[in-house]
Amino acid sequence: MNAQSVTLLPQSSVKSSYNVLVDYQTAGKAKTGKVKARVLGWPECQAEANTKEEALQALYQIVTEQLRDREIVSFEVEVSQPQKEHPWMQFAGMFKDNPLFEEVLEHIATSRKELDEEVRNSPLSPPDSSGSLKKP
Repeated sequence: MNAQSVTLLPQSSVKSSYNVLVDYQTAGKAKTGKVKARVLGWPECQAEANTKEEALQALYQIVTEQLRDREIVSFEVEVSQPQKEHPWMQFAGMFKDNPLFEEVLEHIATSRKELDEEVRNSPLSPPDSSGSLKKP
């Protein structure tokens, strides 16, 4: 990353949203009455209180304190990927100078036409455009 690719814009305040996991503490099957809230991805940002609202308020204070002399920035990093050749490219053009190549292409086209005709005349073929079924 070079210094010319980063542009930092001074801002007095920025609103950000964070995903918070609210965990209702239980001891076995009985609730203990405690609620723990933590910011996902920030293990040091968690709070415990008697209610969800109190836990979220305490967590808000912790996050605010954590960000007091810090800021969260985003930047893109471009990573070059090696160009991989398609596995069949090694075969591309291998018959370009073969005198039998045109003959092989004609044989393939003829075989395809014969196969298409067999399918069209099959009793299991779909109806033609008029909607009638082929008769065997």
